[in-house]
Amino acid sequence: SRYCTGTVGKAPNYEPTAILTDEAHKLGLSFHAWFNPLRLETESNMKKTSINFKTRQWYNTKKGDYVVVVNSYCYLNPAYSEVRNLIINGAKEIALKYNVDALHIDDYFYPTTAASFDSIAYKNLGGSNSLAYFRRNNINTLVKGIYNAVKSVNSRIKFGISPAGNINNNY
Repeated sequence: SRYCTGTVGKAPNYEPTAILTDEAHKLGLSFHAWFNPLRLETESNMKKTSINFKTRQWYNTKKGDYVVVVNSYCYLNPAYSEVRNLIINGAKEIALKYNVDALHIDDYFYPTTAASFDSIAYKNLGGSNSLAYFRRNNINTLVKGIYNAVKSVNSRIKFGISPAGNINNNY
């Protein structure tokens, strides 16, 4: 992470999350991990990300479908089971690898209401449902998958979601 090393795609020579969880627990604090399941990187940083990452591979081969650019920022499209599984497996990896007390997701909503965001997926997978229903179902399926994955590792890990600040957008 560029936040740990200063360089996109460069791995740190230490485990930041392991250090943070260990130090929090030594102080009697619980450790809550947060992640944004759909938001990736700016497009310029995505181009610097290693090709070893699935998200970069999708950016190169499925841009506009699995990875969608909105206002120069890259987002994952939760309409696809492959995308949801990548996110779900990432959450499960956190639960398996680190002694976290809770895992929370933030920014789990679509970054735009524009139909162009997922027009390919909606055309192929939406069926007779409205776009709004299709999107809600994609998010519900993703959240359920993350919850089940985390709880399958350790039922005591708390799971939470940060609601949108504007209550009108929470639906």
